[in-house]
Amino acid sequence: PRPDSITLSGSGEPTLHAGLEALIEDIQSACDVPITLITNGSLLDRETFEGLMGSLDKLIIDNYSDDLKPISQVREVLKLCKGNDKWRSKTVVVLRKKSEFRNNRAGRAPNRPSERGPAPFGDGPGAWYPAPALDP
Repeated sequence: PRPDSITLSGSGEPTLHAGLEALIEDIQSACDVPITLITNGSLLDRETFEGLMGSLDKLIIDNYSDDLKPISQVREVLKLCKGNDKWRSKTVVVLRKKSEFRNNRAGRAPNRPSERGPAPFGDGPGAWYPAPALDP
């Protein structure tokens, strides 16, 4: 059976993988399905972000910060998105406190989105913000 979509996240930070862009391109060549990357955003610089946006269908950034404000790398991504409607539509930033780090991706973490529910344009931990909703 063919997948409906592919999400890359890993048990660590996926942007640590030196061949991530090539991996995404290989996946695209093998099957034409939407590809999502979930990252904490801490390693996103301009070059990495621009490279990923050429091949991703969705980028989800779990931004961990106790003051619930974007970290510097995520602020830079948001600035880049402001000038590019296509990137902005493909980028989602999730604001979370550091204490909410999900260490169990098997679904038992108390703050997993399906239990808390995504709260578009909401406030506080676990709220989902499309990139245009945040000012860097």
